[in-house]
Amino acid sequence: MTREQVLSGNQAIYIFGICLLFVYLLLAAQYESFMLPLPVLLSLPAGIFGAFLSLKLAGLENNIYAQVALVMLIGLLGKNAILIVEFAVQRQKQGLTVVRAAIEGGVSRLRPILMTSFAFVAGLIPLCIASGAGAMGNRSIGTAAAGGMLIGTIFGVLVIPGLYVLFSRIKVKKKKPRPAVVAAAVLLVFLGACKAPRPLQTPELPAVPQREKDTLVAVNLLPVKAFFNDPYLRQLLDTARRNNADVLIAMQKMETVQAQLAMARKAWLPSLNAGISAGAEKFGKYTIDGVGNFDTNLSPNIDKDQRIPTPAVPDYFAGLRSAWEIDLWGKLRQQKEAAYARFLATAEGRRLVYTQLTAQIASLYYHLLELDYELSVVEKNVILQESALETVKIQQEAGRATSLAVQQFHAQLLNTKALAFGIRQQRTEIENQLNALAGRFPQHIERSKSLLEAPIPAKVAEGIPADLLLARPDIRQAELELTAAKADVKAARASFFPTLTLSASVGYNAFDPGLLFKSPASIAYTALGGLTAPVFNQNQIRSKYRIATAEGMSAFYAYRQAIVNGYQEVSTSLQKVGNSEQAYKLKEAEVLMLQHGVSTSRDLFATGYANYLEVINAQKNVLDAELALAQHRREVFDGVIALYRALGGGAE
Repeated sequence: MTREQVLSGNQAIYIFGICLLFVYLLLAAQYESFMLPLPVLLSLPAGIFGAFLSLKLAGLENNIYAQVALVMLIGLLGKNAILIVEFAVQRQKQGLTVVRAAIEGGVSRLRPILMTSFAFVAGLIPLCIASGAGAMGNRSIGTAAAGGMLIGTIFGVLVIPGLYVLFSRIKVKKKKPRPAVVAAAVLLVFLGACKAPRPLQTPELPAVPQREKDTLVAVNLLPVKAFFNDPYLRQLLDTARRNNADVLIAMQKMETVQAQLAMARKAWLPSLNAGISAGAEKFGKYTIDGVGNFDTNLSPNIDKDQRIPTPAVPDYFAGLRSAWEIDLWGKLRQQKEAAYARFLATAEGRRLVYTQLTAQIASLYYHLLELDYELSVVEKNVILQESALETVKIQQEAGRATSLAVQQFHAQLLNTKALAFGIRQQRTEIENQLNALAGRFPQHIERSKSLLEAPIPAKVAEGIPADLLLARPDIRQAELELTAAKADVKAARASFFPTLTLSASVGYNAFDPGLLFKSPASIAYTALGGLTAPVFNQNQIRSKYRIATAEGMSAFYAYRQAIVNGYQEVSTSLQKVGNSEQAYKLKEAEVLMLQHGVSTSRDLFATGYANYLEVINAQKNVLDAELALAQHRREVFDGVIALYRALGGGAE
């Protein structure tokens, strides 16, 4: 529908109701009766049904042209009904009975009604098959008018005489216009029930700031295996994708939503059930059914197979039953769109799980490499400190060092050895966490030998393009959830409108199982169509609409916040990558200087130009610096991993 049609709201429904009310009041004034116009008005729903049915079969929408055709049908079908009713009124005034007047009215006006109606339908055929510019409007108005006129005419010539008899007798029995007032009230309530609130309107989304540099697109297109080029890490990621519980749960959620989507796609089709049923019913002796069954058994016009069993009457049925809700207002179509959007949202949710799992495993993997490097640094310093301790012991024996110096060196050695056990425990914990994420029991994790030599994942430069942010799985998931919520609001809004349902059954029906499959005597069928509108349950439907609207606004705010969070995460991660690399370079230079300082302090201590405290401080400083170097190196990896996660992960 066009934007003007959406903004117009329910104007077509109001105009349609005003037209019906105008026709009713005009005919009431003409016939001086509140009852006689009702046969004319009650003949119109068949034409309306025919218009919607023809649009559905032709695959056309209920647009503004179809609504014009509906208003036109009020006059054309009303004219046919007026011809029959007017002639019947005149014949009744001439002294005929109500039934006889209705029969003559239907018979005498049958030919002119059919001739004019079929001629009108024939004239609409070129519009129904129009092509070229404006073809959609021509086909909509032609198909709706032709289908409504055809079905409304056939239905009207059969039903209008009977409706005339019904309401004429009501008029005779009750002089007061109370039934007419009730009928008019029912009509107004029916039209009032069609009133629906306006569609959901969401605020504008904030504009994402643009950058001149746009260099992050290539990162988003990199496959995961190309982004993380460590072979041991890639092997661990493959194992986790196969066995991780969160990934498997996400897959099952997709299966669930996919099944819901399959249900929603077929919801507009009629239901068809084959069934066999058996039952029995005993009617009261002083009821219409009881007396009727008793009289039937006494009638000489029936044979022995037609005699009704007593006292309980069995009932056997074998056949098909069908029901169909015509999707006039697109409620089922909106439910299908909501299910499809949620299916896509679960796919984005699975991608989000992959991204978070990959980032978590990569971060733990590089933390494990950091602990390996720290342990090697501690073990190297243990060897150096043991050598320093032996040296100071020799100097003590020579009288050049005190026992206090020996104790200080020994205490430093014990502290360094204790650090090694703490690092080993942390390493065990990290390995167990990685195995748990990979869905397996604790075991050794194969990994690279050195953190400082491990390849850094794909590097990026500055720039945050808006299109790339909108491709993040969490933002895409929030956007699809918003789409689904809007479709839910439209479906809830459609519940305010009348519902057209068709039901039918065909099969074998009998009260004797031996006669059940006797053809054609036991063949039975039913056909029923109904147009219902909510009246007393308006508050419940309105409450459901308010719930759907509130959920839609919540989905909008979640989508907007996801965009803000995504921009913030990418901006922070970009700064972290650059700052971590600069800090690592400076720390690397510091470690080199401190290593030279340890060698210098030992030489000075051996020649007596430095005391033992200076040597101990130099050894402690270089140990702390080398451990800090590993942390800075891991922060570089963490920054790139955080950027990978902030960008929504790599390509599958």
